[in-house]
Amino acid sequence: ASAGRSSLAGGAHSAAVHSAAAAGRVTVEHDLDAALADLDAIIMLRVQFERGSGISRDYRASYALTAARAARLPGHAAILHPGPVNRGVEIDGDVADRDPRSAVLEQTTHGVAVRMAVLDRALA
Repeated sequence: ASAGRSSLAGGAHSAAVHSAAAAGRVTVEHDLDAALADLDAIIMLRVQFERGSGISRDYRASYALTAARAARLPGHAAILHPGPVNRGVEIDGDVADRDPRSAVLEQTTHGVAVRMAVLDRALA
């Protein structure tokens, strides 16, 4: 991303959001592939099959963070997913587990503790 610009893309059925902080502008991009090269972070959301969520046949082609898409991200872009991961659906296993930009394992490891701290603070 360029100086003074922060970018974040969401996963499934989300739009990529580019925010030009200095100019106070937000741009929504509905084509994930068009936004990849400019992102500072990308967060993939989990498809909740246990809740009856179905996905279209072209889901992976349209929304998944594949190894090919990850290769197009800037070297500094954080790769995020709240877990649990449906590997090969929202994100390729190698991207989640082995890409040095991935914070997926740390996110899932610390997620319960963070939620507990937020609840403790909210209920205190």
